[in-house]
Amino acid sequence: MPAAWPALDLLNAGPAREPAPEGVLFAYLRAAEGGDVGAMLQAADRLACYPGRGAEALGWIRRAAEAGEPRAMTRLGAILCRGWPGVARDEAEGRRWWTRAAAAGVAEARVELTRWEEQRGVAVSEAADGEGGR
Repeated sequence: MPAAWPALDLLNAGPAREPAPEGVLFAYLRAAEGGDVGAMLQAADRLACYPGRGAEALGWIRRAAEAGEPRAMTRLGAILCRGWPGVARDEAEGRRWWTRAAAAGVAEARVELTRWEEQRGVAVSEAADGEGGR
């Protein structure tokens, strides 16, 4: 995966994938358009492999997160806190997504949130207090 995609590179286990054959991508997009949140994440992973389709990939991650998919919440938190090409950092929103994912039981989100807090000297309770401040 190109170095231009740091958030997905950090979140995907294993080696970078080559772009998916168009038929596979089309199938995931069709299922995603039908509301399948798992397909939204699969489509996003595959779209991110194509130059110029990062915004579309991010759109599917956001839709899956907004639909309540905890893994998507974790990814969206990472993208917003760390940055992604063409996406402005928004650490407050990123923390909120990590907090929601952690509350849904995603250990990775809790680790990311704790790491972020430790790096910035923010206590866990302070971050939680700032959750509803927007």
